Amino acid sequence: ILAHLRKLIGEQALVMIVDLNLQYAVCVLSLKYHEDSRLLLVSLFRSDRYEAIKRDIILALAKWRDWHWLSDLKNRFRQLTDVERRGFTIASFGLGDEGEHWRRHLRREFSPMEELVRDWSEGKHKIGNWQMPL
Repeated sequence: ILAHLRKLIGEQALVMIVDLNLQYAVCVLSLKYHEDSRLLLVSLFRSDRYEAIKRDIILALAKWRDWHWLSDLKNRFRQLTDVERRGFTIASFGLGDEGEHWRRHLRREFSPMEELVRDWSEGKHKIGNWQMPL
């Protein structure tokens, strides 16, 4: 199933042109790590797609612990849309000390909604076996 979804996305099948279908496919792909899925999602993130899809890609890569990619994205945080920023804020807790330092450094730039997401995520990350919401 995952290989078929990757094929549909990679070939830009008509069914994957619909953002809702693509977003659902990203969520399904996120259930099991595969290097081909990771490469596809990174490529998809660079495309001009709906911001909620990009948010889900951020969360999927955090779920897979792709800290190198997330650490690089951290440097472009100010260029992200509001929805992407919220997804990254949730994902930043996986970066450990680096994420904590980053959140502390940018705390004055967070919107009230981003502060709410940050505080909610902090509480969830204190739970030992909590999974990214995707």
